[in-house]
Amino acid sequence: MPHGFPVARWMYKLPLRVRSLFRGRDVETELQAEVAYHIERATDENIARGMSPRDARAAAIRSFGGVAQRIEECRDARGIRLFEDFVQDLRYAVRTLLRARGFTSAAVVTLALGVGANTAVFAVVSGVLLRPLPFPEPDRLFLIAHSPRGPFIQQPSLSDRDYLTFRSSDRAFEHTAAFSTFTANLITPSEPSLVSVGRVTAEFFTTLGVAPAMGRTFEVEDEKAADQLIVLGEVLWRARLGGATDILGKRVMVDGRLRTVIGVMPAGFSFPEGAEAWTLYTIRIDPHQSLLTPVVGRLKPGVTRTQAEAQFAAIARQFSEPVDAASTSGILPLQELLVGDVRRPLQVFA
Repeated sequence: MPHGFPVARWMYKLPLRVRSLFRGRDVETELQAEVAYHIERATDENIARGMSPRDARAAAIRSFGGVAQRIEECRDARGIRLFEDFVQDLRYAVRTLLRARGFTSAAVVTLALGVGANTAVFAVVSGVLLRPLPFPEPDRLFLIAHSPRGPFIQQPSLSDRDYLTFRSSDRAFEHTAAFSTFTANLITPSEPSLVSVGRVTAEFFTTLGVAPAMGRTFEVEDEKAADQLIVLGEVLWRARLGGATDILGKRVMVDGRLRTVIGVMPAGFSFPEGAEAWTLYTIRIDPHQSLLTPVVGRLKPGVTRTQAEAQFAAIARQFSEPVDAASTSGILPLQELLVGDVRRPLQVFA
């Protein structure tokens, strides 16, 4: 191996640096002894040349370039000067803080609160704003909305009439579905309880791309018996119905009506947020009123949001309510339904 090869130098210096780190006082004593030895040797050589002992020692120190400077250079060569300085600074800081214990306590509490708050905010932002939706290809899922803004309308929606108009003319979306939630009284062999039920149109689960863990979900043919069927959430199935594997085909009482269980959704699925079961919603136009419900759609492969928005704008001219500045109208990412109310506050704190 060539002399001066970097690995060779590293192998030579490593034991010295380790020893300097853990036995610094011994190394420092040896360093000073070595410097003194070299000065004595140089002094003896000067005396042999005929100089007086005093002049010989002074000349030796001058030729050595200054004792203190040489010692500092040797310390730097050990490669741990930065660590030693850090330890000294740390000791000084600890002594200073111990002398002002009141200030130290306040500083520690402030730092702890700051770190805790930042960690909590980051966790919320990561979980709410950054984490993708738990559906296949979530970037293809959009809300289709055309509704007035106001205190009584909390989410982007579409009226029943406008939804049917859109569905009959749309060519951009592979599937679309309307949905809402209501609270129902569930009667089980154990005890009655209030549960959150999603009221959804037939293509709801197909639009989201979520398959049941057991049985099946709704189909268009089920609309004739819409008030007789129910799909259960995994939590409700286990907690209220004992996780019975023969649950399919059994009947449960929901708001005084017996419904046949046709499927159980997989663990973790609870959409709309908090839904524990789902019933089929068949749109029937009432001449006196039209309900507003959120509508979700899955774009066809290859169709962009811009293309879908252009088509929506053309169809919206046929809607029962005209587009104006006080409306929420257009194609919005589905995540807006989940984080729309908290996005801006969270972004401020993030």
